[in-house]
Amino acid sequence: MTNPVLHSLESRPAETSAAGKCTERLDIPCTSDLYDAIAALATVSGKNKAEYARAVLEQHAFGALGYVRARANPVA
Repeated sequence: MTNPVLHSLESRPAETSAAGKCTERLDIPCTSDLYDAIAALATVSGKNKAEYARAVLEQHAFGALGYVRARANPVA
């Protein structure tokens, strides 16, 4: 599995998303190895862990093409 490519144009405040305001939370237990990997990947991407994890989950749930299109043409 490859790491998702996260472009700087996809960065946004933690409380919002192209789909709207982020009002729900996920509490996901994980191993320390996964936690460390996410933290490292987030750092390399210039994001905090939550922003990085949200971007990865959005890409997985909504598809990479739809994800990039949503960031390129946000709904007002």
